[in-house]
Formats: sequence, structure tokens, C-alpha cells
Amino acid sequence: ILSKETLDSFPFIDFILSGEADISFPQFINELTKPIPDYSDIPGLAYQNTTGLIQHNKLNESIANLDDLPVPAYDLVPELNWIKLDVGRGCPFQCTYCSTNEFFSKRYRVKSADRIIKEMMLAFEDMMRKKIVMPAHFLRQQGEKIGTSFTHFSDAAQRLGVYTTSDYTD
Repeated sequence: ILSKETLDSFPFIDFILSGEADISFPQFINELTKPIPDYSDIPGLAYQNTTGLIQHNKLNESIANLDDLPVPAYDLVPELNWIKLDVGRGCPFQCTYCSTNEFFSKRYRVKSADRIIKEMMLAFEDMMRKKIVMPAHFLRQQGEKIGTSFTHFSDAAQRLGVYTTSDYTD
């Protein structure tokens, strides 16, 4: 929204990428690695060109179907107690004091329920791999060699690729 003013006022800022950058950000990173980069075709990019003028490339169209986006690489997220899933963009309301509608081109879109559940399961699976720290023997039911709680946990953990030290001792 204020890319020209920002680049003029803060000389230490070289680039501003506006709008939804799911497609343009990888293009930008790829261009940065080239010996002689050409930023003129990167949608939504504002920068100072070789003549010293601020150039602001045309914005990309927003992505109509969010299910077309790649699934995030949850395994690259540092170990956290929670993960925020991107399930939609925009807002169904049009409040005059809020910039959300302008940022998302006044379009409200959500991922399908199937896609949201898929992402939830992938995020949960990754968190399970990182978070399981209790020894499996704590799941034994009192008075039994190995109780059903342990069996159910062990089956689910093995399906997810999460193993405990006691899985194979009994």
C-alpha cells in the first residue's frame, strides 16, 4: 500500500513484496540467486531499479482455490507447543476500519474441509514425532503385563512412525 513511501524513507529496505506471495516469493528468491537478477516480472515486487527509480510491478491475481497451494512443510517448523494452520484468507465482513479486505482484494476464501483435516493430521503427526517423551511402560494397566492402552498407543505411534523405548522389549 505504501511501498514507494517506504522505499524512499528507508534506504536500508531494498525490496517490498505486496499481496499474496505464494507464487511470487519463490520467483523472487530464485531471481536473487542469479548473477544478474531481473526483478521486472515478479508480481507485486517494489524495488529501486538500476536507474534509481522506484518500480512497483503489477500484483498477481489472488489464488482462487486455496487447495491448489502446496501443503506446508510442517517438519521444518521448529518444535512448538502449537502450530497455526492457514485455513483461509480474507474476511467475510467489510469493516471500513480494517485493511484485511484491501490486502486480500476483498475476497474471502477458505480451504476445503478435507484439505484442512489433511493439514491438521500432517501437523499432528509431525508434532507427535517431536513431542513423545514418556516411556511406553507408563501406559500399562495395573495388574496386567501389557494393557490395552499400551497396545492402542503403540499401534497408533507405529503408524505415525513414533516409537518408544519399550515398544519392543516385551
